[in-house]
Amino acid sequence: MTRNNLTLIIVLAVLLVSLTVIKMVRATSTSDTLPIVLYLPVPHPYFDEVAVGGRAFAAQTGIKVRVMYGQEAVQANVTSNVESLFAVGHRAFALYPVDPAGTRGLVERLGRNACHLVGYGAQPEAGTKMPFAIATDTRAAATVATQTLIAAMGGRGRILNVLEGMTDANTPIRQAAIEAVVAQHPHRGVGVRL
Repeated sequence: MTRNNLTLIIVLAVLLVSLTVIKMVRATSTSDTLPIVLYLPVPHPYFDEVAVGGRAFAAQTGIKVRVMYGQEAVQANVTSNVESLFAVGHRAFALYPVDPAGTRGLVERLGRNACHLVGYGAQPEAGTKMPFAIATDTRAAATVATQTLIAAMGGRGRILNVLEGMTDANTPIRQAAIEAVVAQHPHRGVGVRL
C-alpha cells in the first residue's frame, strides 16, 4: 500500500467518523428544539381559532408550537405535508382527522416512528392508534340539537339542514343523526321533514 493510499484511507475514515458524530448530535439537538406541529388542514374560521389557541398555549407554557396550514382538506394533502414535516425531524403533531378512516395509516406510520400524536376537532376511526383525541361527540350533539329544535317547533314543520362542508369528517355524522331524529316523527302532514 502506498503512502497516498494510506493517507486517503485515514482521511476517509476521519470524515466518516466526523459525519456520523455530526448526524448524531444534530438528531439529538433537532428533536429537542423542533416545535410541536399544530396542523390545520385549510384556512377556515374554525381552524383560525384553533391556531389562536395553539399560539396562546405556546405563549403561556414556553413550549414551541408551529402552526401550519395545509392546502386542501383531503387526506392525501394532510399525509403529504405531515410526512414532509416528519422527514425534517418533527416528532410531535396535533392533527385534525379530515378523513377518519384515512387518518389511520398516517397515525400508524408516525406511531411506529415514536412520534407524539393527538387528534382534535373530529374523532379518528374506531381502532385508530391515536393515543388521545378531543372532539365533540358529533352524533350526540346533533341528536340533542335536533330534538330541541323539533320540540321548539311543536313537533311540526320543516328543517333546513345546511351542510357547510361535505368533506368535513363531522358532516356525515351530523347529517345521519339529524335524519335519525327526524325519522322518529310521523310525516302525516304535521310531522317534521327535512
